Parts: sequence; C-alpha cells; structure tokens
Amino acid sequence: MSRTSPFPLEPGPTSPPPIERIAWVEVPGRPLTAGAASLLRHLGGDPDSLETEELRLDDLLTPAGRRQVDEALARGGDSSEFTVQVGQVDLTLELRDSRWFDLSVHVVPDGDGPATCTATAVDLGAALNAEYALAQKTERLELVLEGTQLGMWDWNPQTGAVQFNERWAQMLGHDLSEIPFNLGSWQSRVHPDDLDACFADIQAHIEERTPAYENVHRMRHKDGSWVYILDRGKVVRRDGDGNAVRFTGTHTDITAQKRAELEAKEATRAKSMFLATMSHEIRTPLNGVLGLLQVLEGTELSTEQRELLSMITHSGEHLLVLINDILDLTKIEAGELALDWQPTDVGPLIESTASLFTELARNKGVDLVAESSIDDGRRFVTDPHRLRQILVNLVSNAVKFTDQGRVELRARLGDDGEAAQLVFTVVDSGKGILDTAAIWDGFRQEDATISRTHGGTGLGLTISRQLAVLLGGTIEVSSVVGRGSTFELRLPAEAAATTGPEAASVEPALDAAIAHLRVLVAEDNPINQRVASGMLRRLGLTATMVENGREALRACVESPFDLVLMDIHMPEMDGLEATVELTERLGCHCPRIVALSADVSEQGAADCRAAGMSGFLEKPFRLADLEAVLREAAAALD
Repeated sequence: MSRTSPFPLEPGPTSPPPIERIAWVEVPGRPLTAGAASLLRHLGGDPDSLETEELRLDDLLTPAGRRQVDEALARGGDSSEFTVQVGQVDLTLELRDSRWFDLSVHVVPDGDGPATCTATAVDLGAALNAEYALAQKTERLELVLEGTQLGMWDWNPQTGAVQFNERWAQMLGHDLSEIPFNLGSWQSRVHPDDLDACFADIQAHIEERTPAYENVHRMRHKDGSWVYILDRGKVVRRDGDGNAVRFTGTHTDITAQKRAELEAKEATRAKSMFLATMSHEIRTPLNGVLGLLQVLEGTELSTEQRELLSMITHSGEHLLVLINDILDLTKIEAGELALDWQPTDVGPLIESTASLFTELARNKGVDLVAESSIDDGRRFVTDPHRLRQILVNLVSNAVKFTDQGRVELRARLGDDGEAAQLVFTVVDSGKGILDTAAIWDGFRQEDATISRTHGGTGLGLTISRQLAVLLGGTIEVSSVVGRGSTFELRLPAEAAATTGPEAASVEPALDAAIAHLRVLVAEDNPINQRVASGMLRRLGLTATMVENGREALRACVESPFDLVLMDIHMPEMDGLEATVELTERLGCHCPRIVALSADVSEQGAADCRAAGMSGFLEKPFRLADLEAVLREAAAALD
C-alpha cells in the first residue's frame, strides 16, 4: 500500500503548528542524535525507552518515505552545506496511527565522515491526520472486500438513491457502468418467486423487528442463468423521526454451495425413491409368501409341518424387519417420517413388547422380566408404534447379546428437574460394550463379526436414537464389559385427557358385525388375491374379488359393500383413481375404502388420504392387521 501523502499542503491554523527539531548523522538507519525524546513523545511513545535503545529515523519512515528522504539529500550533492525541502512524510511509531509532517533538512557535509543533518518537522495538523486515518481505513476495507469477493450496496430508503461497487456488478456478469444506480437495478434482476420474501425481510429490519437483514435469493446473470445471492445488510443511520436513511450491506455469491446443497437433496430424494421402489417390489412377493403361510397355518398340519411352517414364517418376518430398518432410516434422513401422536397406555405396550421375545429368551435360558410402575390406565401422548419400535430394538439387542442371566424391561415416571418424563430402562447381563459411541453409527459396528454371528442390518440403534429425538426424548447407554449394559430412554410424559370410565366390552357385538361385513377386494396379483381371500375365510368372511379399479367401480355401483380393500397399482384404473370416482358417484353411500399397498412412503399414505381412503393396510400384512381393519369397518357401521 502506498504511503505517499494524498493531500495537498494547506495553510495551517492561526496558532503555530507543533514543530519538532531533530538531528542525525547520515549513516545507515539514521540514528537520532537530538530531539529523539520530544519526537517520541509526540508520536505517542515512551521517552524512557531511549535508555535501552536508540531511535532511528528510518524506523519511523515508510519505505516510500525513506526513498523520499534519500532522493532529497541526493539532490544537494556532497561538497558543501545545503538545505533541502523533503516535503510531506508519514511518521509511524510501531503499530500506532500515522502522523504527517512537512520535513526540511539542513545538511553539513564532512569530507572525512558522514554528514550531519538537522531537520525541522512541522506537524500538518489533527484534521489532516484524521482525514488520512479515515482514508487508510477506507483503503483497508476496500482491500478486505476485494479479498472476500463481496459485492457492496448502499441505499437510502427515503430517496431511493442506491450505490453499488464493481464486485456487485461483476457477480451478475456486468461492468459497473452498465448498472443504473437505482432500486430497479436490483429489483428487476431478483427472481420473481423470491421477491416477496426479500421485501418482507427488508421491511422487518427497517421496522426494527429484526437486528439485521438477511435473505437468500436468486438474481439473473447477464448470460441468463440464475445466481444464488446471500444478501446481508443493516440500517446504519436514521433521521430524527426514526426513518431509515442509510441501509448498507453486502452480496455474497453462494451459487456453488447452493447447487451442492440442491444436488445433495436431489441425491437423497433419488435414494429415497429408489429404496421405496425396491421396498415395493420386495414387499409385493413377500406379502404372498407370508400371507399364504398364515393361510396355511389354518389348515390341518402335522407337528413337523407346523415346525417347518414356523421356521419359514420366522425367516420371512426377519427379512421384513431388515427391509423396514433400511426404509425407516431413509425416511428419517430425508425428514419424511411422520409421527402419529395418540393417547397410549404404557403398561400393555411393555407387556406386548416383552412377549415377542419370551420364547427366544426361554430357549437361551435367559430370564426376561417386564415391569411397569406406572398406574394402570394412565395414558400419555406419544406415537405408540414408534415407541414400541424403539423398545423392540433395545430388548431384541439385549436378548441377542445375553447368553445367561437376565434381561429387564422397566417403565416408570421420572423427571429431569423441570418436567415429568416417561423413563424406559432395558438392562441386560450380557457381554457389555467396549465402545459405546460406535453403536449409534449404523454403518460401523463395534465388532465386525457381530453381523455374521447375530445377523441384522446394524441399523436398529441408529434408528432408535433418531426416533427418540423425533419423540422429544433421548437414549443413553452405560456398559461394563463382561457384566452387561443399561439403555435408558426418556420421553416427555404428556398426560392424555381422561375420557371417563371405559365402556363395556363390545367385542362380542363387533364379532357378530364382522361376520356380516360385505367385503370387496380389488387386487390384480393372483397370489395376493389368494392371500386376501384365504385370510378373510379364516376370519369367517367370503369376499368378492376383482382385478382392477374399473371392475371395483362397476361392482360397487351394482351392489352395496361395507368395505373395499383396494390395491393401489392396478391396470386399466388404479386404486387412487377408482377411489376418487367412487367417492364422487356414491357420495355418502360410498363404502369404507382401505388401501392395500406395498408403497409405505409418507407420500404414498398421503396420496391415499387425499383420494378419500379411510385407512392403509401395508403389505405384507398379518392376520391380526386385517382383523383390526375389519373391526374398524364394523364399528363405523354403528
């Protein structure tokens, strides 16, 4: 940076300006022999420092100033005494502010040695030095802006006057000379879809509802493309009435970052779509396998056949768990996992979770204990399906990695010092965990042999922790190698509204109602037709079968039905289109329609609700799931 004075020498004030008189011998560094203490004090230094080190003129001069003195002395020659006007020089002591002096030097040559120089340094005044200090700060700011590649804008909201710097224009592919200095230069280039949000954020800051202005929007480049701009600013001056009169800020080109973000989102979306498609393709035949096994279970079988049937069913259900783990993780990562908040009785949920592992624990010789100290009948608002999923994962791991001793599943009420909490604890006497941090990483297991020995995706704990966060809680683990592990799940204990005494059991009445339900099944896959009809027969019902949505529409128009089990993906007319048609044609006489689908994505479920369906039965479904749908349909008829 040049330190040559940018200011012309102006007449001083009426009072004499400060003058420093100094002397030095013309040797390298130009050590001062007189006036050092006074000059040092003038520059804000400590004269006492001269006791330990000398003050040299060259140390006070900038490189440009040293050249200026060298050139002035050279003009006088070296044969006789002379006086030379050096001009304005900038003297700086270490990192303190600079001061400008008008310097004249009287030189006395010495034929046998260095010349002696005496000088008069006239302080050019506080105003000039302050102006130069401001110029220095401005220049430093410009260098910073140049280095950070920020575009600058300065706007007066009262007059509409706007100023931009060169970088502001360059971001959009223009020279500054091509940009009119008015608000329209900015407004006309902002993407129409982003403009309202920009003005809303600007107005919020002008009205002092936000401490600063910040907005990300697209602006049109000269080549027609769109540039993503991070726009930040602040009102720096207001008039006496509080009106903003100076609003200044910066533009940062974040196109590369934004494109990377959008590409990452698109990659996540594509992955989600791929996994959803694969899930659908796998679930459809798996529905046939597991469904027919349940139909077969209702036939006369030998003991050996039942054992083989149980093994096949277990293998199929294990495959379904693996598919669900992968799909759930994908949904969570994409932010697409919706929760179903409803009043939940913790006691039965604990018991049903433990019952899934009773036989496995017994076969291993492990005691499985499930207890709840929460009063029976008290209900709390949560998502019971996701809570059960977490507990199933924790208990499954505990039983899997415990070869002797016991596994405990307990529920109680606790608090975190501020609010009541539901506390679920799973304790085992298994092998313990060496690296408790690694278990939460679904793609890295503490021991690579685990998946070979025990199977599974290794995603269970990863999903459980993320589900706990979605439910507003936490999971913590403590473990001692060789002694076992303790997992503690804490969730908010939001009590559900009481609904008064429970009504008398209606099970017998519902059973009778189910037996008289008129059911239509719309399913194009012959195997899944067989699954649905076989399960319905086990529940005492005979259903009408059709192969597509058009046939379902015709059947419902010609005959009354209480329930339609509607596949989504069918030829000629799919299930969604058929549902819309049925709703429009039959109105209040339209039967209850429940989706049969292997598409378990949130979007798939949302599409079914939007079409007018009353429920969703995901493939593969169990006999108990189908029975629950029938009970809901029977209850809706009352």
